[in-house]
Amino acid sequence: MRFELTQTKLPKPGARHHSIAVGAAEMTFLDFQPFSIVNDVGFKRFVHLLDPAAILPSRPHVTEKILPSLYRELCKKVKSSISGQSIALSTDSWTSRASESYTTFTAHMIDSNWKQQVYVLATMQSTDHSSDAIAELVKLVSLQWGIEPQAITTDNASKFVNYNFILLHFSASIITEHAFSWSFDIIRNQ
Repeated sequence: MRFELTQTKLPKPGARHHSIAVGAAEMTFLDFQPFSIVNDVGFKRFVHLLDPAAILPSRPHVTEKILPSLYRELCKKVKSSISGQSIALSTDSWTSRASESYTTFTAHMIDSNWKQQVYVLATMQSTDHSSDAIAELVKLVSLQWGIEPQAITTDNASKFVNYNFILLHFSASIITEHAFSWSFDIIRNQ
């Protein structure tokens, strides 16, 4: 059955309109949908079936207003959770298909209920995967999030010969590699 979409405007964008906009934004990142889904005819028809009075947000509204607001709110929650905690920071460096270097930083901790908590703090473009570049990014991420890592694990310890820089600047007690023996050999041989 075909039907025409009619826009029934709500008197003023209020709490319901905001909830729909937030729900649309959450759907895009939870389900890996493109932001443009709010412009898709099939999606509009589906939402209209659920609630003929609903007005979907525009893609720019989702990307420029809703997502930044949700991101700031989530960052506050994460900062509150990791504040004053013993944090182990792990790094994972990788290269994109376009040959651009990136490093992802993940905070690991045990909360007051003895449950492991893991937070991806940042994925940042880096100049390269050298120890100096990673050390500078560790410093930047640590300052941004207000943490002083107790341990730092890197996936490329064979390149991480500048571990003294991190130990001196961040009081990190351990720098490890996924194959722990590699790290200890590197540290022992320095």
